[in-house]
Amino acid sequence: MSRRCRKRHWAAVWVVLLAAGVRAPARTISVGPGSSHDFATIQAALNDASDGDRIIVADGTYTGNGNRDIDFLGKAVVVQSENGPEQCIIDCNGSQQEPHRGFLFQNAEDANSVLRGVTIRNGYAIPYGGAIYCRGSGPTIAECKLCENRAYKIGGAMYNELAGPTVTDCRFLSNSAESGGAVASASGEPMLSNCTFIANSAQTGGGAIYSSLTGATLLNCTFVNNSAEHGGAVFEHRGSSRLTDCKFVGNGAHSGAGILNYESEPVLAGCSFEWNLAVGGGGGLYNSYSEPTLVGCGFKGNRAAWGGGIENYAGAARLSSCTFAGNRADWGGAMRDYASSVILTNCLLSGNIARTAGGIYNRDGTELVVTNCTFADNSADQGSALAFDSHKQKYPGSAEATNAIFRNGGNELWNNDDSQIVIRYSDVQGGWPGEGNFDSDPCFADAGYWDANSTALDANDDFWISGDYHLKSRGGRWNQSNRTWMNDEVSSPCIDAGCIISPVGFEPFPNGGIVNLGAYGGTAEAAKSFFGPRTCQKAVAGDINGDCRVDLADFTIMAAHWASRR
Repeated sequence: MSRRCRKRHWAAVWVVLLAAGVRAPARTISVGPGSSHDFATIQAALNDASDGDRIIVADGTYTGNGNRDIDFLGKAVVVQSENGPEQCIIDCNGSQQEPHRGFLFQNAEDANSVLRGVTIRNGYAIPYGGAIYCRGSGPTIAECKLCENRAYKIGGAMYNELAGPTVTDCRFLSNSAESGGAVASASGEPMLSNCTFIANSAQTGGGAIYSSLTGATLLNCTFVNNSAEHGGAVFEHRGSSRLTDCKFVGNGAHSGAGILNYESEPVLAGCSFEWNLAVGGGGGLYNSYSEPTLVGCGFKGNRAAWGGGIENYAGAARLSSCTFAGNRADWGGAMRDYASSVILTNCLLSGNIARTAGGIYNRDGTELVVTNCTFADNSADQGSALAFDSHKQKYPGSAEATNAIFRNGGNELWNNDDSQIVIRYSDVQGGWPGEGNFDSDPCFADAGYWDANSTALDANDDFWISGDYHLKSRGGRWNQSNRTWMNDEVSSPCIDAGCIISPVGFEPFPNGGIVNLGAYGGTAEAAKSFFGPRTCQKAVAGDINGDCRVDLADFTIMAAHWASRR
């Protein structure tokens, strides 16, 4: 059969197969210089590609038409480098006079449209998305490096509108825009995981990320040395983002050096904020008219004029199992609350410093509820732990603290605006009126301290060495250094000293049936009760407090919790 006849034969076969709904097998298409590759430009390869095809881009630097402003055309195609982003560079050579970006996803692309392992640099867009523009689509962007891209308005490296791209294992370096120096999203549900944002900047909001009306998900992302006027790393507007295990280090802003939330309801779990600096409020986090939820987050070494760790303004914040260590501010070393409703549960605040309120500064009608928290080694001229002051405007607030510890700062609470402060079942240095309160050494395992950093005369470079604020116990204390249980020679008076109707939660046995005070009370790391040498060799049914006897004490505990639910 002649070559011409063979071509006609296979063409007829494909017509039959296509008519039967059978797809052609996926192809691998190569891009690169020279005749050994199928196409010389990426766009030409995409124009020829069909769904399911894979385009391999050879090592080299790609510039000019066909290698910038590349449109995926709605195709479910993988475009990937041959040997990673360091070897495959898309240089857009964009400028304000001649704007160009890297890629466009604007034809309903989904997760099967994949861009993997390339560097995109020197993009410039007017107005949005210096390197990648994504509208009404949800592509996958993986293992890419986006650096030194710019946008005239928002999204220096990437802009998402009504979009839900999945961005994973990408690096965003030194991108810039008016807002959203690296990434900007308007509506949609983008997901970013294992991404790094370094030295991105914005003139107004979101040095790394600007997000508006989105339900973005950020997982295990790191933000270092980003800057903006508001939200040095992240600015969220009317959103409900979910951030898990993200790190914010050394970011800077006027307000919200780590994150600024405006009219938003974000959820942060396991996130850390360290050494961020805000000239105004919120060294780590600034919440304005927002209702954030924080679980297991840490704030260390952050600085601001007010709210070294967090500033809450006219909103409602919920924090559980969070730590604030060595933060500084003029007002509220750890936190400042302004006309807000704030609830803290199982939180630890230690070594925070301010002129007023080393721990939490409350003003203008703030309602504060503290349960099972530890305030230790904080310092301030007024209110080492808590301060209430409305600057003579007389808008008193309220505070309710239960099962808490306030120690080692002196002048722990300061009330300068006649706020209503109710403290119960707490260990307060210097004493405080209220049911169940007392003033005793809580016997912390190992208190933290400030290190002078070899410059005793310069306090500005001092740093806080975090301690271990678990309670000592002869019955058993959790050692956070080696993650084991150990026994001490003394037992803290804060063990089994909480409100009798407070749930003991996950406290390990023997727990006395009454919750411990402080940040670890009611948790699996609570210090165990000690009733002397054990008199029984096995657990006794009905022995609630673990003293190896079933008696009136057990019945009293049971009655206090009758019909209650966790």
